[in-house]
Amino acid sequence: MTVDMPQINNWTNNLTHYFNWTASDTLSGIKGYSYIINTNTLHTPDNTVDSTNNDLYQNLVEGAYYFHIKSIDNANNPSNITSHGPIYVDTTPPTNATLINKEEQVEDGIFIVTWINETEEWIWVHKA
Repeated sequence: MTVDMPQINNWTNNLTHYFNWTASDTLSGIKGYSYIINTNTLHTPDNTVDSTNNDLYQNLVEGAYYFHIKSIDNANNPSNITSHGPIYVDTTPPTNATLINKEEQVEDGIFIVTWINETEEWIWVHKA
């Protein structure tokens, strides 16, 4: 089975992902595909045909997702499972940075400004 999926192990704020796949069976031919998109690293789709060609899955929410698919031939034989993931979705913007202190001159012509948010602190050093 050939699977064309969103890039794995990268964060995205896109909620709509395009999944494309193909398979072949030289004897009875391909009847369709059974697939599931969920947060489980290992999952077995059932043997019910969910699609007869490529498909577009929409409305993912934030989280890590895995795509599991198998083909089913016209004799109802399922293929092995192909899994893809994780696909990371994050639509929450970071918190605003808060200025901890105003410019502070530490040496002649050198200034330090410090910002912080809930998880990180930044220090900017400027030499005039």
